[in-house]
Amino acid sequence: MHERHFIDHAMIFREISPELASGVIFYIHGLGESSLCFQKLMSNQAFSDYRQIAPDLPGYGRTPWMDQKFSVFDYADHVGKWLSKCTFTNIVVIGHSMGGVIGQILCERYPETVNAFINVEGNISIGDCAYSGIAASQSIDAFISDGFDALRQTCYEQGNHDLALRGYYTSLRFADPRQFYKNSVDLVGVSREQTMAKRFSELRLRKRYIAGSPNGICRQSLNLLDHSECPVSIIEDSGHWPFLDQEKRFIEIVKIFLDSGF
Repeated sequence: MHERHFIDHAMIFREISPELASGVIFYIHGLGESSLCFQKLMSNQAFSDYRQIAPDLPGYGRTPWMDQKFSVFDYADHVGKWLSKCTFTNIVVIGHSMGGVIGQILCERYPETVNAFINVEGNISIGDCAYSGIAASQSIDAFISDGFDALRQTCYEQGNHDLALRGYYTSLRFADPRQFYKNSVDLVGVSREQTMAKRFSELRLRKRYIAGSPNGICRQSLNLLDHSECPVSIIEDSGHWPFLDQEKRFIEIVKIFLDSGF
């Protein structure tokens, strides 16, 4: 498989693709994250038939910080417009955490563009707002002056015992604190509404929600998904990054989903 990095539509992309692709897997990262979190997953031979693309959203990763700060709705439109101008077919969106929220809005607003959607630990209720809740509970001035440094320090210390958080800390070092704060407020607002599970169930495309347990989304969110009769796969012995904590099991679930067709 060929790997390359390119710039387009004000984003830096990571791409791995075969000569002939049966479809496209488009990854959307979470709050403070970057495409780096998907690097190992993208290189797995299980997905070698797919063109795989992961952007660093504006304000995160290697993509430059911008004067304009994007809401989760802005990101969905930004990504949707880029995908709409491409000639891709059979597009599967995999969104993690905030990326799950963005991916869901993308599917709602650009239904003709996306063929299937996998929501990984996307926010469902307020109990899912771990880092976003910490940020949004402060004023923007307090967060910029001290709060973001404190959050990163906590992540660094927890990363001594958690591989996923070790990688998360790396991405946080590149994140625009103002962008992080705006998206934290977005996520708290979306989560408080508790409508995401119902909206997920109403998407008219193939879909699956993947949750980590016991340290993934909260019990209330699992109840909301169950109440809305959403298709859910729970990966045991994992947390908020199940594709890192239990890579083999995560790939098995995604592969079954992909092989069942579009």
